Amino acid sequence: MAKYELKRQKTQSKIINNTIKIAKIKGLERVTVSDIIKSSNINRSTFYRHFEDKYQLIDVIEKSIIDKINSEYKIFENDNFGNLKEHNTGTEVIILNR
Repeated sequence: MAKYELKRQKTQSKIINNTIKIAKIKGLERVTVSDIIKSSNINRSTFYRHFEDKYQLIDVIEKSIIDKINSEYKIFENDNFGNLKEHNTGTEVIILNR
């Protein structure tokens, strides 16, 4: 991985982690970009290089949480025969209906 990309990922992770920390204290709606940049020890321009605004940052955090949940739990759906099929791997799981 290129040095620049590694630094970019570290900065983005720092922004995300500090946003979560601040949100736990103040509540998500009351978190400001100023809070985030102060806590992350970055310039405002650095924040905007990574995210359009606070709301895009929140979207990224939400997507990350959803992705973690989906990777931990398998998502199943019924096929036409009342059996369940696992979405993530395509493995069939047979459940007897009683």
